Amino acid sequence: MDELIADITKAAGIGPDAARLAIGTVLNFIRDEAPAEAEALMASFPGAEEVMASAKTASANVKPGGIFGALLGGTGSVMALGTTLMSQGLSFSQIETIARELLDHGRAHLGDDGIARLATAIPSLSNFV
Repeated sequence: MDELIADITKAAGIGPDAARLAIGTVLNFIRDEAPAEAEALMASFPGAEEVMASAKTASANVKPGGIFGALLGGTGSVMALGTTLMSQGLSFSQIETIARELLDHGRAHLGDDGIARLATAIPSLSNFV
């Protein structure tokens, strides 16, 4: 996990705490959307459960704001994920970088087939594969 945090920190130009929070938020989304396919990805990141729990705690009382928050409510859509990440202070470009880095690290452990199964289960991820 430390290597992933360092790589995302460097690639996205954010601090390690912001990277940790974003990783946890994205991994929670993936697990919620595709639990069966997500397990192999989570297992490939030692420390994933801790980072995910921290992200869940940090966002427990935070709802996406503005018109998008009102429209999205508590849905698990990728738009809600993006809104949540933006509320953490991330730009769209940084979110794209984080998603690509996370999936690239996952690919190193799961191979192309594993990432393809994940993208099939969560079609919106195919933009980052």
